[in-house]
Amino acid sequence: MKQTSTDNTPAEFFWQLENVYTGACQKVGRQIEHDFYVAGNLFSLKFAGESLARQILPALHHLQVAKEPVQPDLSIAFWDSVSTGQPMPPPPWRLEDCVERGEVRGYNDDRIRTAYFLGSGVLNMLDRQMGKGVFWVRDAATLAIWESGAPLLALLNWWFSGQQRQLVHAAAVGYPEGGILLVGKGGSGKSTTALACLDSDLLYAGDDYCLLEVEPEPFVHSLYNSAKLNPDNLERFPALGRLFALPSARIEEKALVFLHEQVPDKLTSGFPLKGVFLPRVTGLVDTSLEPISSAVAMRALAPSSLFQLCGAGHEGFAVMAKLLRQIPCYQLNLGTDLHGVTAAIRRFLSEQQR
Repeated sequence: MKQTSTDNTPAEFFWQLENVYTGACQKVGRQIEHDFYVAGNLFSLKFAGESLARQILPALHHLQVAKEPVQPDLSIAFWDSVSTGQPMPPPPWRLEDCVERGEVRGYNDDRIRTAYFLGSGVLNMLDRQMGKGVFWVRDAATLAIWESGAPLLALLNWWFSGQQRQLVHAAAVGYPEGGILLVGKGGSGKSTTALACLDSDLLYAGDDYCLLEVEPEPFVHSLYNSAKLNPDNLERFPALGRLFALPSARIEEKALVFLHEQVPDKLTSGFPLKGVFLPRVTGLVDTSLEPISSAVAMRALAPSSLFQLCGAGHEGFAVMAKLLRQIPCYQLNLGTDLHGVTAAIRRFLSEQQR
């Protein structure tokens, strides 16, 4: 990426990007547009050609709706330079201005948010005032697979911040009338537990990132229908092998699948939250629950959510703290019998309803 010494304001550079996107659509001769409802917000995703659409859309498929005749809450424009022949304008910042979590120093204010991720080469910008976003990468073919499994994390986190909502690194399963949030660091058993529930009547809202809401009641919104699993868990739980027999891709050592292709009836857009569970692999056969404090749950939820998400800060911490003060928290001692795991969750939710 070339650098320039121009002193463009964030809003001026965003306007330049919009013009380049228009030129990219003209170069390829088409714009592909899809609408999605995410937590009651209408998002319109617009692509210059198919290259990025093929990578971004699968994870969001379960939230897609027919084209709406109304103004979207947020419109996001996508293009890559290789397939469209339309390069990104030289950025008005220096490489050393790209700091932790991709945020660009001097190009984030109350209106405009900017992140350039040096590792993946992806640029995200959001104009909150205009309800518009931009997503650019030089070559769609080199887009990191984790961007396909959980696309638009930065843009979604920026958009929902300040609304008593927060993206979190967590899984969620349940029923329309109520479910649980599964929290913990990588390898704690979140994904295994969420995927085990696919063989029950429980619904799946995500195994990696979800959106929390605390007003008017604790609620979790689904973001992605992607699922990831380590090979060693496939060996421990052969019943999950049917889902991962032909993975869509791999994120490092994990196999990635899009569940809308295999179990669309098990997906949900969200549900009220009745509890927070911290899984722990025990090696025992039976599964059990034991109460934990909200402080213990917070230590399992907050660090990965805040450190990984661009723009996350004290507002997100406050949302999580408020949630954990409102609903009970438990350690889920995972047994090797997956049916026992799902039975424990179902029993808890049944008791909550009574």
